[in-house]
Amino acid sequence: MRQEFGFREIRVEKERICLNGVPFLHRRDSAIVYWKSTIGNGEAIRQYFDLLRKRGYNGVRLHSSANLRYIREADRAGILVSPESGVNEPRGHEVTPEYWDHAKEHLAQMVKTYRNHPSVIYWCISNEFASYYMKGTREEKAAVDARMCGFGRMIESLDPTRTWTASGDGAVTVPLRP
Repeated sequence: MRQEFGFREIRVEKERICLNGVPFLHRRDSAIVYWKSTIGNGEAIRQYFDLLRKRGYNGVRLHSSANLRYIREADRAGILVSPESGVNEPRGHEVTPEYWDHAKEHLAQMVKTYRNHPSVIYWCISNEFASYYMKGTREEKAAVDARMCGFGRMIESLDPTRTWTASGDGAVTVPLRP
């Protein structure tokens, strides 16, 4: 049996992300992997990663879809991936109470499934979901932000080697770990 593996160390120092002890900028594109034109086979994904490199990118955000095919190819190619959950759309104040349990399970499964892949650099727990874009009262926004930060703490407990972000959710304050 063949098992691929890789090593990397990611740390957050003040406002900088360090990869293997070296500060760097995660210059990334966003792959919308559920669009028919970007699904592709392994060769199409490798060509996409080659194009990213030629344009000066070192990573990709998997918009609203943590995709195993992309992550495996990124592991092989040395492309840094930020998988993004399906928690999106600016409606955090309109969801049913049951939604939160499903979102929590979805996030936990994403982390458990992909945390052993060295290409994963950090987790995107949402896209434009919390208070930055959503309508609603100040109290509703604060409640949604608190839930998102709670999800972030859960993710840190499942994968203490990576940080997380809430993409496009500018009002969510994420404390950087030392």
